[in-house]
Amino acid sequence: MWQLIINGPGYFDTAYDLPDGVTCIGRADSNDIVLSGDQVSRRHARIEVKGGTLIVEDLGSRNGMRINDVPLKGSKHAQAGDLVQIGENSLSVRQPSNFETAKTDPIDFGQFQASGLHGIDSMGEVIVSRAVEDNPFLERYEEVERLSAAELRSSPPVEDVESLFLLIKVSEKLNTSPSLKSFLEAVIDLVAEVTQATTGVALAKDSRGKLVPLVVRHRKKLQKGEVPVSDSIIGEVVRKKVALAVTNAQDDARFASSESVILYDLDQVICAPMLREGELVGVIYLNREAPETASLSRLVDVVNAIAHMAANGIEKWRLKEKADAEERVRKALERFHAPAIVERVISDLQSGDKSGSRMEAKLVTIMFTDISGFTPLTERLAPERIVNLLNEYYARMTRVVFSFDGTVDKF
Repeated sequence: MWQLIINGPGYFDTAYDLPDGVTCIGRADSNDIVLSGDQVSRRHARIEVKGGTLIVEDLGSRNGMRINDVPLKGSKHAQAGDLVQIGENSLSVRQPSNFETAKTDPIDFGQFQASGLHGIDSMGEVIVSRAVEDNPFLERYEEVERLSAAELRSSPPVEDVESLFLLIKVSEKLNTSPSLKSFLEAVIDLVAEVTQATTGVALAKDSRGKLVPLVVRHRKKLQKGEVPVSDSIIGEVVRKKVALAVTNAQDDARFASSESVILYDLDQVICAPMLREGELVGVIYLNREAPETASLSRLVDVVNAIAHMAANGIEKWRLKEKADAEERVRKALERFHAPAIVERVISDLQSGDKSGSRMEAKLVTIMFTDISGFTPLTERLAPERIVNLLNEYYARMTRVVFSFDGTVDKF
């Protein structure tokens, strides 16, 4: 099943299930998906679903469209994780299989940071615990990654190619996903498929250090804001910073009394921390309806390895978001402030300085300027000449003001 997550005027994380065949997109009410905005044509684009393939086509719109920030000419095969942009609207392509997509409000799991579970040592039927430092798949992946093409051809066959291929797919998504959310969506889809999970959730720390759900997959209907996880199991993983597999969670004395365990009929849970240099940045949580336990240790190792790579992805996107935010601030400041002032403000923001240290008492000069004889001048010159004259005047005056570390209030 293919799905679009639509954001734009009138839409906020709105899920649209694409049927087989053609779906028309545009401003006219006759379209299957009606978008707003000055840059949206009446019949702007169409999406055709043919089984496992999805084709996006621009219908010759005036303002065009983009896929992953690349202009689209004609048609193109799209993949899960691609971002289609039409004017102010963004349509994220997803392929969630049989999962129900849940739109959730942020939920504070922050109590896990300060408190854990203590005093009960009894175990359930099967519990597997793994630290990421002991992960065999990450070791093999790093070994293969270091080999040259010639060394790879001459080396003996690599064990468990399927798991290594999965890690390569995660690495590929890290490099190609247009956003953190689309990356985590792809990660949850991949890991849920290999583990045959009925529930897949990715939680990440927000700016306050609280765990909030960014991606939720569930095969049953959920209420708005509902996150189908066991808070007690997540709390145990957060406290110990190890991947944990619990079979028959309802029989485990540590978790059996938890309301979430009872409510979601948890059978087999795999939960892995996303660690970056030993610090928790998020959690991957899976629930399976799988009674067999023979391959459980291997699945825990696979999920733990993927969680480790996902942590790198979260760090990458957080750094990018921070850099983008600083660049937006810089561009806004550069319009009216001298370069030295801009650098000082950016430096203070980077250091997290929120005190009054940026306040300085100075003797200032306020100056109003005008162009003498401008009104009769506009009567004689063509509009293009007037615009060029004003642009040159503003540029020269700004350079003079900035040379004295001044601030331009308005033009």
